[in-house]
Amino acid sequence: MASQRAPHQTQSRLRGNHTDTDIVRKGVAETKDLSGITVASIMTTPFITIDSQHSPREAQQIIADSGVRHLVVRQGQAITGIVSMRDLLVFSQHAGEAKYAEPKIGVD
Repeated sequence: MASQRAPHQTQSRLRGNHTDTDIVRKGVAETKDLSGITVASIMTTPFITIDSQHSPREAQQIIADSGVRHLVVRQGQAITGIVSMRDLLVFSQHAGEAKYAEPKIGVD
């Protein structure tokens, strides 16, 4: 299942993000009535950012070192997206497939 994620912003400052995993772990697991909880009570804080110019390998290392599953991607002070462990896994898989693909032999 693809993880859904959403950043939460107050005025122009990002405060945290929440994912479907946060809802299950912090919402469903702790209470049966989800109508009484707020996003602020289940969102992940503090969040960790990575500059958009960093490599996927650097993002993998930050995720491994910090134990988070998502990084907020920024370009300067602007938030440009979120990269997840799954995104990096898919990227690595495709990179590996390209590296070890059978050579294409043809006649010019």
